[in-house]
Amino acid sequence: MALYDVVQFEGTGADWLIYKFPRNDFNTRMSLIVGPGQIAICVHDGKIEKICEEGKFVLDTELLPFVKGLVKAIHGGNNPYPMEVYFINKRLKLDLLWGTSDSVKIVDPEYHVQINVRARGQLGVRLKDYQYFLQTLVGTLMKDSSINFDVIRDYFRGLINQKAKKTISSLMLGEKISIFNVEPHIEEIANAIKGELEPEMAKFGFEIVNLSVESINVPQEDTDALNAIFHKKAEFEQLGDTRYRTARGYDVLEGAAITKAVESLRWVSALRLACPWAAKWPIPLTAETVASSLRPRRKSKPRPLNARIVTDKSSLEPNSAPSAAIKWSTSARNAAPL
Repeated sequence: MALYDVVQFEGTGADWLIYKFPRNDFNTRMSLIVGPGQIAICVHDGKIEKICEEGKFVLDTELLPFVKGLVKAIHGGNNPYPMEVYFINKRLKLDLLWGTSDSVKIVDPEYHVQINVRARGQLGVRLKDYQYFLQTLVGTLMKDSSINFDVIRDYFRGLINQKAKKTISSLMLGEKISIFNVEPHIEEIANAIKGELEPEMAKFGFEIVNLSVESINVPQEDTDALNAIFHKKAEFEQLGDTRYRTARGYDVLEGAAITKAVESLRWVSALRLACPWAAKWPIPLTAETVASSLRPRRKSKPRPLNARIVTDKSSLEPNSAPSAAIKWSTSARNAAPL
């Protein structure tokens, strides 16, 4: 057979979606071969004339009735007629990767902190309505002679991002799911995103076979902030309200003492620079010594004065006012002054 006597596409793999045969003129002696997993669509004047499943066909008037009005008796029935042939891949494409182009800003419902949620996953699609896709998107998407699935992914990227971000934020806020507890809800979120995408993809002839969410996460700085809040919350729950407030009060007092000590040290250092005689002070001026001097000292209770009152019985005579002689004990004289 001469070149192009057989119309066939021998492309392999699952990356291609549509291939347009490079020739536009055919004759009734040419054969059409449709391989496994393929469909061939014959188009004449913008109208789909025939859809051929897997097998071998002859492009004659029996297969294509519209050719009867075009074929003439000249050239032994070998005269050409215009037509376009498109080969379509009907295999599943299960490894289309998707991911949110930017983060979804959500206030975590448990810790009340704004976080930047990201998501990524995998998408499986199949072209189901060949005619609709051929009539609506082929002219828009086909740049050369073929369309691959990467073009489809890029075309629907905005739609996938929109539905994924809307679904994730709605579920996390509506069901009060913290980012720390999102893993058990991955399957629920994936099914919700698929439900949102299915009617939109069907408008262009595609069927979503499966959709998975591999990860929902936040940047490291958001994780660190949430971990700090989580640890404080756990500490509060373990210590209780009163003990937690007391512990935090000690931290505040300690921080204030250190700050005041550092300020005092700076003041003394400036004094030494301004007054040379201050440099001869014997006490080493460090932050520790200044801080210790500023710490409040515990007040000791005053020792009671140990006095004893002795009454002179000789003075207690009738018709005389009693007089008391007060004698101070040795322990009273030796008592520490107040």
